[in-house]
Amino acid sequence: MKRIYVLLLGLIFLLIGCRENLNEPKFPEIPPDPMSSVPAVIKNNIVPSGTFYTVELERRRLNMSGIVVNNYGIPLYGTGDPDQNVWVEIDGVNKGILVKKVSSQNRLKADIVFCVDVSGSMNDAIVDSIANTITSFSDYIYRNGIDARFGGIGFVGDIRGVKLLTDDVANFRSWVKAKRFVDTATQVLFPNFGSSSLNENPVSAIRYADSLFNWRNDAQRVFLVFTDVPVKPSSREDWSTNWVRINLRGKGVVHVVFAADSSRYTNLWSTPNLSNQNPKDLATITGGTYRLLPDGYNFNLLLSPIVPSLIYSHSIDFLTTSGKKKIKVVASLSTNYDGKSEYEIEF
Repeated sequence: MKRIYVLLLGLIFLLIGCRENLNEPKFPEIPPDPMSSVPAVIKNNIVPSGTFYTVELERRRLNMSGIVVNNYGIPLYGTGDPDQNVWVEIDGVNKGILVKKVSSQNRLKADIVFCVDVSGSMNDAIVDSIANTITSFSDYIYRNGIDARFGGIGFVGDIRGVKLLTDDVANFRSWVKAKRFVDTATQVLFPNFGSSSLNENPVSAIRYADSLFNWRNDAQRVFLVFTDVPVKPSSREDWSTNWVRINLRGKGVVHVVFAADSSRYTNLWSTPNLSNQNPKDLATITGGTYRLLPDGYNFNLLLSPIVPSLIYSHSIDFLTTSGKKKIKVVASLSTNYDGKSEYEIEF
């Protein structure tokens, strides 16, 4: 009888413990809304960018791409931290935010599209380098908390090959090695899509992927452009860098690798025009990074400018009710670096 009593008592304590565990919060608590306002933006020379989605109920999240300054990723801090350097304002209210850097315990998603100039002028070794280093690149960013998928577009002015986003890295690598970003089964030629049948324009690749790729709704949109000539929009605003500024800023990040001596083009893009534009602007206006790659240089994705942006991604959690919201994200790193992005988001 005594043994039965002990067993019953143990069962009661077990049930109480289970009930307490059920009442424990599944996620860390979000700080309350502060009384202060978000800081004013002075320089506006960095671009907070990312994807908003609902975690559960009124808990929302910004999957934010890493902010990179002078090739270094910047840690971000939220409400209640004396080093707070990022803020979220919703309908004029400074929100309490919980900011966490990406890690194996805080895994974030990124959909990454390689946009490669396949006109023939660029060093062919770059495509080999992408194929040869994509596996180690994928492994490295996964160890640092990034759940990535990869896609590809070969462009001239039109689209010469498409590989939709996939998490099968071996399959993507095989496509790159076999098709070299030129895939006649998936090409979309000018005038059906693209700025011209001759001009080399990465904006056509960015536009195509942005509108037609199988993006995840909780993943960052990341573009890695490889080119060796100016952006050539064929005198059309809708194929220019300004299209990227209007439609992609704050929504996706473009990283640019320029595989040539850019000094030869300085006179072409020294003033704004719709004939030749600096591809560096694609990175600048979206908060991405830019790298010059000399002719003949083998490219290693692990050493690419995209890496610090990915491994310094952050989740930013906040509370808000359902409906359409006007959201402003402000990052203020120092007196020399700050910026904002504004959104209209329906939760």
